[in-house]
Amino acid sequence: MNNINRQLADWAIKKIESEYSNDVCLLLEHKTLKLDKDMNAAVFGFYIPATNRANGLARTFIINDIGYDLFPMSWDIIENMADVKHYNTTCLADSEILWARNDEDRQRFISLKARLQANLQNPQYMNERAKKWLNTVTEIYQETLFEEQLCKVRENAGNVCDLLSIAVAFANLNYFTHGQTNQLQELSNMKKVPKDFVKLYHNIVTESCPDKQKRLCYELVKALHFLQKCKAIWWWA
Repeated sequence: MNNINRQLADWAIKKIESEYSNDVCLLLEHKTLKLDKDMNAAVFGFYIPATNRANGLARTFIINDIGYDLFPMSWDIIENMADVKHYNTTCLADSEILWARNDEDRQRFISLKARLQANLQNPQYMNERAKKWLNTVTEIYQETLFEEQLCKVRENAGNVCDLLSIAVAFANLNYFTHGQTNQLQELSNMKKVPKDFVKLYHNIVTESCPDKQKRLCYELVKALHFLQKCKAIWWWA
């Protein structure tokens, strides 16, 4: 497996250098969204395009029944991550450069990582970002109340849990290093988590009755709205 990853990374670098050297700013490896057996292997994750022509580099591979994606992500998206305004904070925080077009592109990425770290150390800013997600979840929940399609209720319930978890992480000056893969465990290790939050999250995603799911979502959203009204820090263990 490690050999395949290394070969794919080498292929991507050679492909860029031979056909897209002026069209790609950076090729990046994402460190935390890997299988355990791949943790020590370098493998591409995504690239930042310089021109529209770079879209031709995007690929999906299936090797030994395992999928590998090479996809573009714009500087605008990376800048939003630096300002903690994008869902996938980890794609900036936990990525490393495999190839750079020039030092300017390299330094731009490094400076955005530094900006993200500065924002993560700013409690006032991170609480504001957390409140933004809470407001988004409130809108989703209001729509769910009148939703009759079972699949949509399920989808919205999952989004309520997921996005409120991000709000809690932000209030802890943190983010999910493994995306959605390990949310409950990462939440359990955070210092400031609303009472019974993890339990409610688990009960929502395992509940089979849509009406009960709606009620549980209400309890989760209500708990965070109550804590938002607290003065100073609005999250309490």
